[in-house]
Amino acid sequence: MWPPGPWDTIGYSRAQFKPRPEESPVSAPLAGPKKAAWLYGPAAAVALLDQATKHLIREKLAIAQDWPVFPGFTITHVTNQGGAFSLLHGRVGLLAVVSVAVIVGLVVYAWRRRTLARWQAAALGILLGGTVGNLVDRLVFGRVTDFLDVHVGEWHFPTFNVADIAINAGVACLALQLWSAPPPRQDPDSQEEPPR
Repeated sequence: MWPPGPWDTIGYSRAQFKPRPEESPVSAPLAGPKKAAWLYGPAAAVALLDQATKHLIREKLAIAQDWPVFPGFTITHVTNQGGAFSLLHGRVGLLAVVSVAVIVGLVVYAWRRRTLARWQAAALGILLGGTVGNLVDRLVFGRVTDFLDVHVGEWHFPTFNVADIAINAGVACLALQLWSAPPPRQDPDSQEEPPR
């Protein structure tokens, strides 16, 4: 039983005063410096890891040289002048412009949102870091270094890199949130009665 309270004297339903369930740390809203840390921290980590692994591959393996790790997975040094899965091959300038537009769009979106959940900020961050990582390759080398080769027998999945993983993971997290988000709930007490 709810104890007597002020709602009993001002005409409100006790149901309107039920406490909200506690938010999980992952979905708790962040603002200000905390939001920036959860956004730009993962972005910087992804971009640095991506560039470090690509630098190592360029230093240790010649173009087309490979290093079998285990069945179904090989480190292979290849370059790509297109986008994901070699789309828009040779359109390096166009892809660089698109990358800059995506980066600006992500930063502006995060800045204009007063709060972001931790997972939202992190998802946007890894997407941002992956985009920056591949943009650096396009601006400096005119092509992107790929090296992660997954294959089954003679069939090979398109070779990719750390930035590609981050981009796809960020997009997947944001898409999953949009798909699974419940529709906005409307308070039945606030609904207007239809005109008679």
